[in-house]
Amino acid sequence: MKYKRNKFIIDFFRVYKSNSKYSMIELGFDFSISEKTSKILLKLKRNLSKINTPLLGYIWLVDKGDVYGNMHFHLVVAIKKMNIRGKKLPDELKLTFKSKKIHSSFVSNKPKWTC
Repeated sequence: MKYKRNKFIIDFFRVYKSNSKYSMIELGFDFSISEKTSKILLKLKRNLSKINTPLLGYIWLVDKGDVYGNMHFHLVVAIKKMNIRGKKLPDELKLTFKSKKIHSSFVSNKPKWTC
């Protein structure tokens, strides 16, 4: 099962590896925010449409925290290259759900995902 998961992750990053063509954004959220990635994806797609940026692909996984053992999601989305100074996310990509903040940032460590 772990092999199959890793293969999906490696394939995703292989397809969207070009930093000159694609930007990747990682979103992290607790089960307490939502137990369905589809709800977060729907909100993200709506916000991306506000800035005329289609979602090209995504991959997600469930993780259990080392310290507190909390179950949480990691979601990585691929979009067309965003040329943004200072590497700050646009406000449309800073999400909240049910008044709770969802961590979002550009993926800066692709090799960490493919280990």
